[in-house]
Amino acid sequence: MDYNTNNLCNKSIYFPSFFRMNSLKICLLFFSILTSQWASGQFTLSGKITNENNEPIPYSNIYVKLNTDQRTVANETGDYTMQLFEGEYYLVISSEGYEDREAYITITNKNIVRDVQLFSLKVKDIDDVSIKAKKTNIGRDIMLKVVDRKEIMDLWNYPHTCNVYIKAKEKIIRPENKKEKEKDDSEDKNDLTSAEIKSIQNGDMSLCEVQIQRNYAPPNKVKEIRNAYSLRGSDRNLYYTTTVKSNFNFFDNLLYLDDLNESPIQSPISVAGILSYKYKLVQKYTENGKTIYKIKITARSTATSTLEGYVYVIDSTFLIQKLDLTLNKGNLLRFDKFNIYQEFEQLNDSLCVLKRQELTYGVKYKSGASECSTIAEFDTYDFGPKFSKRYFSTELAVTTKEAYERDSNYWNSARKLSLTDDEIKFIKSKDSLKDALNRTEYLDSIDNVFNKITALKVLWFGVEKRNRSKGVQWNYGSLASMLRPIYIAGPRINPGVSYFKI
Repeated sequence: MDYNTNNLCNKSIYFPSFFRMNSLKICLLFFSILTSQWASGQFTLSGKITNENNEPIPYSNIYVKLNTDQRTVANETGDYTMQLFEGEYYLVISSEGYEDREAYITITNKNIVRDVQLFSLKVKDIDDVSIKAKKTNIGRDIMLKVVDRKEIMDLWNYPHTCNVYIKAKEKIIRPENKKEKEKDDSEDKNDLTSAEIKSIQNGDMSLCEVQIQRNYAPPNKVKEIRNAYSLRGSDRNLYYTTTVKSNFNFFDNLLYLDDLNESPIQSPISVAGILSYKYKLVQKYTENGKTIYKIKITARSTATSTLEGYVYVIDSTFLIQKLDLTLNKGNLLRFDKFNIYQEFEQLNDSLCVLKRQELTYGVKYKSGASECSTIAEFDTYDFGPKFSKRYFSTELAVTTKEAYERDSNYWNSARKLSLTDDEIKFIKSKDSLKDALNRTEYLDSIDNVFNKITALKVLWFGVEKRNRSKGVQWNYGSLASMLRPIYIAGPRINPGVSYFKI
């Protein structure tokens, strides 16, 4: 075949569309093969970052020393993963409040696990850390002295027992009805108003009271004995009705409140807290002959903490008098607001004993809001308990048989907090309703309706007979349930009778 070379030189070569599409597919296939080969050369390095107490350190930074682009961050439980090629690496692990640590890692044709332990900085070493803090910051200097003594003043470092009284209350706030308000204003305030009656009927208030003996041995052995428990309403939104579920111990470096906050809470009374918070002395005053410093704390970054509020420190001893702290909404799981107020008693100028804890929290709804509070009173501390070897077990909370049967006389002596007027009215109304529903006349009227024989019961529903005084009940099947016209062996009549005793 004769070719015209001039035409070939003067005209561009044309590739059909199907050839171009196949070329694209070939390129993509080739790229995917190269990518898979590159990825297959990598292996997984994983592990957990913990402190000297084997507690996980969240959000630690892990990176390759000579290549900072190869880095990762541990999650909220201290776990991390990295993808590395075969070779030798020096990893740097760092976290605020802890000494940086290097770890030598060798990757050889397999995935490996490497846990790393970091050690807390000493208070004297904090000034060596590069942070923007003025030397004249009195509030920070006071908190440094507090942190230096925190291990001594922390009551959770010592075995102890104590009594706890808890009162938790919820009120549902609904949009106010103008007509009902005018009616309430004209009623006798010694009686329940129409709004209060309606509120009780709608379940717009709940009240829970608990009396507990708490037993503790370090590092984390707890046994709670509930001697009394009273719930009127619902405990769905009530928080901290037991001491074993959440421990607001700000002498720990981190607070793990998994049912309350999305991430661990960095305590402002810790070495890491000194680096995570700003401290400002806002007031100095005298109370009961002691000089008190009121120090405001704010987070340096919302990425590290959403806690803010005030720490009250006693001069000369540098013990904590009280805490007034707020968790911002950002990390809260259930509530829209949450405030923690704690008062401490100082023993022998060295130990801070929790005396009172008040939690204020709530949730907003489209049709109103839930306003809640939980107050706990701690007393009768004993720091010389004798626990048997098997006293603590996996059973953290025990409720006595009498706990649910306590009467008003018991509560009058066990109750550490006076009831408010609305709480007294609520208790009276709930108890009156309970008494009314358990009166013999009312129960007899219910049983008369229950035991009444009707044609519809005989034909379809069945007949039931109850004797409440003897605690027995008979159930007789209906005619419809007895008759079985279609059966394998022919039509049958199968009467049904049941009996049970409470």
